[in-house]
Amino acid sequence: MAAIYDRADGRARALRGDREGVALLRSVVERFDAQSAIFEAARTRELLADAVPGEARTLLETALAVYRQLRATPHLTRAEARLVAL
Repeated sequence: MAAIYDRADGRARALRGDREGVALLRSVVERFDAQSAIFEAARTRELLADAVPGEARTLLETALAVYRQLRATPHLTRAEARLVAL
């Protein structure tokens, strides 16, 4: 649960331009990866893509691969559209 709270906090901070938000989102990705929570890690990578435009393509491609693996259609469609828009 702490990682989900930290993801929301990191997202809010990142939207305000606080660089600590990016660091928090990166740590959340690491925690979800360590727990093999691949869907939650993918969702967090999507949020991180908004905060770090220079890494957006890589982050979205990684998330997209997970969504394909899980057949998470709504998330797959959204991530594909975001990737095309880059």
